[in-house]
Amino acid sequence: MSRSASLLVLGRLISTALALVTAPIVARALGPDGRGETAAVIALSVILPVLFSIGMPIEVRRISALGQGEAALRTARVWCVLAIPICVGAAALLRASLFRDFDRAAQITAFVAVCCVPISILWTLDVSYLVALEKYRSVLAVLLSQPCTYLVSVIVALSLVSLTPAAVIVCSVAGTVVAGAVSFTLTRVSIRGAYARPVPMLRNSIRYAGSAVAEAAGNRVDQVVGLPVLGATEAGFYSVAATVASVPIAFGQAVGARHFPKVARAKIAGNILAARATAARRAVATSASVLLPAILAVFVGIPVIFGSEYSGAVIPAIVCTIGSSAMIVSYVLSLTLAAEGRGIRMAVTQAIALCVGMIGLLLLGPKFGAVGAAVASALSSLALLIILVAVSGLSFRDLRPRLSDFRHAFADMLSKGE
Repeated sequence: MSRSASLLVLGRLISTALALVTAPIVARALGPDGRGETAAVIALSVILPVLFSIGMPIEVRRISALGQGEAALRTARVWCVLAIPICVGAAALLRASLFRDFDRAAQITAFVAVCCVPISILWTLDVSYLVALEKYRSVLAVLLSQPCTYLVSVIVALSLVSLTPAAVIVCSVAGTVVAGAVSFTLTRVSIRGAYARPVPMLRNSIRYAGSAVAEAAGNRVDQVVGLPVLGATEAGFYSVAATVASVPIAFGQAVGARHFPKVARAKIAGNILAARATAARRAVATSASVLLPAILAVFVGIPVIFGSEYSGAVIPAIVCTIGSSAMIVSYVLSLTLAAEGRGIRMAVTQAIALCVGMIGLLLLGPKFGAVGAAVASALSSLALLIILVAVSGLSFRDLRPRLSDFRHAFADMLSKGE
């Protein structure tokens, strides 16, 4: 079980469950306005590590899958140190712009959150290394450490002081720090030992940077832009909707993790198209299996968990969930391109999808609020899927799952690594 990709699904489901326990506490204490502000800061805490890591996590995963992960990880960790002054500068700029309307305490804590981005880069690199080695139990521990710490911190803060946006941001930072400590411990890669050559590794990493940034931005930047475009209340609704609707993507992550090393080896063996098509069909089968249960869970769960105050998040969450079904397949296809080293194509496809989402948000958001933002997100996911199918050399006929794919999709997640 320790090398079963189902642990990735389990980790994502537990992580989301913890988030769904924390989210109502935060949402009820802050109201939609405060929720919108904290969501913007937390979204930046996801986007900026991807931006400043310049594609290294994907390159570390690729190299690790080929058996040279420790040297690559050591070299990549050096970048975490070099990124510190960059993050401090970014924090100063954001405090003078996006955070300028926050109260003083929230401004300071948001500044600190951005300064802690190198820690997020650290544990992201470690997770890429662990996934490539199929050490899913360790990945599970890292992935759960952040939301567990966040939840416990929120409960402690609520019992000791009033829960404010500043306090929530501090709790989020605490989760980041703990995740970094856990990942560093579990990888067991010391600073002593061989290092990968930095220039070739940096050159290869940059190929993935555009794709990684666009993917993270596509998943999170709407929550940042949504604050001024939608207003704090509608941004709060959309934040809840996007969080709940992200659950099904866990299955795509598991399928992608299982097939990533297979595609990397298939390129060397010369049967890349067959490996890519198999991964895509398994992703479609997985997506089709989880869509309806996910929609029903959203429809019933939000009013019960978040209360009537967040009823405005139900329809956006359903729309976002439909988009997530496309993202399951897109995520797997993106990883197959990464396994082949085709970072530029990944970047172009992700950038186009991001543009679709941002244009949709700017056009639909002001008039339709959270629902408009959700439609824009779903259109972005659909655009990404269409483009990825085209650049992968597949057709939509190749994505049509067979009966065996439904069985194998979940069997792959439950089986141990090779």
